[in-house]
Amino acid sequence: MSAADWVEVYVALDAVEVAAVTGVLASAGIGARVRDMTVTPYPVSIGPLGEKRIDVPAEQAAEARRLLRLAADDGYLRAGALVMGEEEPE
Repeated sequence: MSAADWVEVYVALDAVEVAAVTGVLASAGIGARVRDMTVTPYPVSIGPLGEKRIDVPAEQAAEARRLLRLAADDGYLRAGALVMGEEEPE
């Protein structure tokens, strides 16, 4: 898959949140890739300085967002971290 075949669906702030998100996606058979945006000169790896962006295959993005929205509504994930697609209303 090329970079254009992946779509960002979630921005996590630490490894625990990444595990929760990828777990939700994996349970539905949705593959994910994590892009680590950590600012390396600093010894901080949580919050905005430890940001990790989670991408899914473009053809599974709508389903991934639906599942992550449900998980956020249930309080399992941070609601504000879900990245909305252009085709979806906020």
